[in-house]
Parts: sequence; C-alpha cells; structure tokens
Amino acid sequence: IGSSLQENISQMNGLAEQFFSRPREERCAVGRLRLYRNKVIGYRELGGGSARFLEVHALAGGGAIPNPKVPGLVKLACALHRSFQGMARQILSWLAEHRNLPPEALLQCIDTEALNNLEDGDCSASVLRLCSYGFESEAEPETTAEESVVFDEHTDSSFLTLAAIGSSPGLQFRDPTDPEKWLEVESGLPQSKFVVVFVGDFLEVLTKGAYAAAPHRVCCNEDGSGRKRRFSMPYLVRGQPSSVIDTSSFIDKEEQLPLLR
Repeated sequence: IGSSLQENISQMNGLAEQFFSRPREERCAVGRLRLYRNKVIGYRELGGGSARFLEVHALAGGGAIPNPKVPGLVKLACALHRSFQGMARQILSWLAEHRNLPPEALLQCIDTEALNNLEDGDCSASVLRLCSYGFESEAEPETTAEESVVFDEHTDSSFLTLAAIGSSPGLQFRDPTDPEKWLEVESGLPQSKFVVVFVGDFLEVLTKGAYAAAPHRVCCNEDGSGRKRRFSMPYLVRGQPSSVIDTSSFIDKEEQLPLLR
C-alpha cells in the first residue's frame, strides 16, 4: 500500500492504544453498541474486557462517530475510511470484471469514498473496527476452545473486509484444500505495509457463491516482548441499509451472470 496509508495505519495503532488503555468507565463513556441511522456504532468488550472493540463510522460532511476524544483519532479515522473505501470500490470493480459483470452490479449500495451520496449527518455503511486483544480481564472471562483463540471461527457480514496487518500475527483462514488446517496469512508480513483482503457474506450471496466468504479466526500469541497482545483494524465494507439492490437489468441482458435476482 502507499506510504501515506502506511503512515496513517501506523499512527492509528498508537492512538487506539491510548483509548483501549483507559479505565473501563472512560472506555464505556463513548457508548455501548447501538444503532445510528440503522448502522451499528460504539464500544464493546469480550472475555471480561480482555478483547476490546470500537466501531467507528465516517460522517458525511466531516467527522466520525463515535468520538472517543483521543486527540487526532477522528481525523485519522476519516482519512482511513476514505482510503479503504476507495480501495474497496476498486477491488469490487476488478472482481466484477473477472466474472464478466458490470462493476455497477456490485457497487449499487456501496458508498462513494467521499460519502457524497449521503446527506450531511448520515454516516458511512462501512465500518472501521478497532480491535485490541490481550488485556487483563476486568470481569469473569468467557472460555474459548483454545487458549490462544480470541475470536473464534466466523465469516464477516460484509461485501469485503480489508484488514491491515496486525501488530502481531494472528489472523488465520481455514485452508480450503484441507479443512483441518489454518493458514497463518500475516506471518512474515510487516505491520502497516500490507492489507489482507477477503470476501464476506454479502458478496457471496449477491454473486450466488461465485465468490465465497472466507472462514477465519483471530489468535493472540506472544509478541517480541513476551506479552500476548494484538491490535488490528479491519475495515468491513457494507452497503447502506436503506439501499435496494436491483440486478434485473443486468440479468435480463445475460441470464447466466452469477448474480442473485
């Protein structure tokens, strides 16, 4: 990825760490998960606070919601939203062309990178999810199947997910050639310089399985200092909840297109 995006990702690591290291009362003051214009925003915890998440959306007209009141974080979140959203739209266009689909067939409900398709005050459908794992539990933790697994196997509710390389390797994908194996996709890749892109549920449904959602999980292993800590910031590309996806005009021209009617 470009040097400007690399720098923004690197800076966000530090700013997010400031937020996640605050006392629990201050973290929760930004508000628990809730709906804003039919999109989920806010803060949540798992494992008694050992895993911490902040769901940040960009606002049309400027700013971001929620505002965790960490100097510089909102401005940086807006820049990351714009970069990732532009990247996502380009990737979706490439995926459409690969299947001989008009790009607009996959982009109908996807916000523009500048959010100029929205009224001021509305927020992006896509979300920047700031994640931090490995804190000491502040309440009775939930148990997991494996001690190192901090977010068990799942697929994402997204068209695509763009995941900058985490602070320590931990993102694992189910091996499609051997379901018993997990692929360590971040190993050997430097933080802030690469983005892992994978398909979510919405794109699988829209393309009738031509592109399959990627089962994955997150592990938290010891870093170079011997601590089990991990920070990551997946960007989940979603469509506006009020959007209506109409593929009939594309399918009427070519019935064999891999598109859900």
